Amino acid sequence: MNEQDSLHMKGLLSRQGYLETKDDGEADLVLFVTCSIREKAVQKVFSDLGRVRQRLEDNPQLLVGVCGCVAQQEKENLFKRFPFIDLVFGPDAIKNLPEMIAKAKQEKTKNEKVRILNTQFSSQKDFEFINLVNPHEEESRIKAFVNIQKGCDNVCSFCIVPRVRGREVSRPSQEIIQEIKALVGMGVKEVTLLGQNVNSYGLKDRGELQFSELLQEIANQTNLERLRFTTSHPKDVGSDLIKLFGELTILCPSFHLPVQSGSNRVLKDMRRQYTREHYLEIIQQLKEIKSNMAFTTDFIVGFPSETEEEFEETISLLNQVGFDMSFCFAYSERPGTAAARMPDRLSVAEKKHRLDILQTRQKQIALEKNKAREGKVEEVLVESFDALKMNWAGRSRSNKIVHFPQEKESVKEDLTGKYIDVKVIKANHFSLMGEVFNESTGFRRIHSSEGDRTYN
Repeated sequence: MNEQDSLHMKGLLSRQGYLETKDDGEADLVLFVTCSIREKAVQKVFSDLGRVRQRLEDNPQLLVGVCGCVAQQEKENLFKRFPFIDLVFGPDAIKNLPEMIAKAKQEKTKNEKVRILNTQFSSQKDFEFINLVNPHEEESRIKAFVNIQKGCDNVCSFCIVPRVRGREVSRPSQEIIQEIKALVGMGVKEVTLLGQNVNSYGLKDRGELQFSELLQEIANQTNLERLRFTTSHPKDVGSDLIKLFGELTILCPSFHLPVQSGSNRVLKDMRRQYTREHYLEIIQQLKEIKSNMAFTTDFIVGFPSETEEEFEETISLLNQVGFDMSFCFAYSERPGTAAARMPDRLSVAEKKHRLDILQTRQKQIALEKNKAREGKVEEVLVESFDALKMNWAGRSRSNKIVHFPQEKESVKEDLTGKYIDVKVIKANHFSLMGEVFNESTGFRRIHSSEGDRTYN
């Protein structure tokens, strides 16, 4: 989400004459796009802001802004802690960035103190999604994010997102489809639909499509080749969405479905609105539709009053599902959340201990899952080239990173944006290594019912 917000701000600023620089010492404007979902991320922002202070001595006209979730959370407190900051604005104010910058520059030129604060949420009726795609502009992109929904109406006890991203708002479906059409016209082959809870798309908008219907219409009305989405909430995953993985060829067989805990008691305290059994039923249904589906998830360990036995339930769920990857975190208290008031806190040492156990086991499973891909052929959408290692890199349909060497006969050929069949020869914990399949290798192509291809 922050990556997409950054792209939007870069687009707005480029139209005001700003150019991106890799040398922060020559910058006229520094913007921090922030996340507050964990305390560590907030502290990193504060640390980086402290270092920016030194640059103002060399360039007093430098503009410094903080945007995103930390800005929404801290508001005017940021000006008190870092008096040199010029702008503080939340996610809903991004569309006003050019006007805010113009005002800040004007006041800075007059040597007046600049303190522009905009952390008001737009109403559900007035919120506007930013769309900077111009099909007539030359822009080389293979993959793109498309916002379809913002905000969250859930009340998970540990989560600060509703306080910093606001209430749920769904973007009109025809806007989404038109943006995807424009992106495809510019060469984009893969789109990831973004939202705090994409599954709830359209649920509160009378006359709008539901999420599964939106996916169907994207497949029907555009020439997009690959479609993904994130993030999902298990309570909103229905059979209508699940069955689409067996019907829509553009829908990639990968699903990020945060579970957070394997304990029903902890899930209840987290206010997640589903049980372990319900979650596993969703996974089983998806596996029956697509046996080669890759699953990723989020875990929180050390939630207030989590027992050793409840932590073991999380480990058993990890083993039962066999996640390809998971984002694992020790519980981090967030201001204003219900969990911040809960008793029976675990020590930092105990949370770290449990996190180490979870991450170690996940790493083992990830390697096992990747080793199962050895000998198979993946359709790789090539994204980049490493000139030092002479390796191409891209992602398979199951969203696994695949590296393969450049062939001598294609030294001058740019494979970026092309689909290449790559036979996996070695699995690592978080990526696959392979070689390009071609007729000269002598492999015989075998099609399986799941769309995987093996060669012998």
